[in-house]
Amino acid sequence: MFVSALLLLNACTSLNTLPEPEGLLLLPPVAEPGSQAQKQIISLDLHGKKVQFITVSQFTDQESRLMALWPSGQPVMDIRYDGSGFSEHIYGQLPVSGQDVMSVVQFSLWPEDIVKNFYHADSGWRVYLSDSERWLKYHDRFWLKVDINGDLYQVTHYKNNYRVEIEPAGK
Repeated sequence: MFVSALLLLNACTSLNTLPEPEGLLLLPPVAEPGSQAQKQIISLDLHGKKVQFITVSQFTDQESRLMALWPSGQPVMDIRYDGSGFSEHIYGQLPVSGQDVMSVVQFSLWPEDIVKNFYHADSGWRVYLSDSERWLKYHDRFWLKVDINGDLYQVTHYKNNYRVEIEPAGK
């Protein structure tokens, strides 16, 4: 009996000490209405360094693709995810990875059922989604918070210590 109790205690302790994930999850591609290209302005504030780029993204049920350009028109990155393979081409230096950019955009914009189906509570994730905000915790530590005001998305990435604003281009 004593040995069983020790084994159970050890198993519970092991569950609480699972290694923390390296980053956010990539979610499966989903089609937006019409699957037309979307143009957005992304403003990134990382440790007081601010950068801004323009993105052209297209999300279909086959592939999520996001191309980013500096305001001058020079390419920043081209990232793609088809549900199984991720590819990124980064041109020059960028303070965050393409995979981080894609997963933040997906968490911010993807339908509620997809987000909840991939961020499981039994894996340590807690998700809250509403019309005005979304947040993600891992073992009760904030990882990501998204404030939504119409078409403006303000993202705080607590895990990687940066802020992002996503807004439609041309507004």
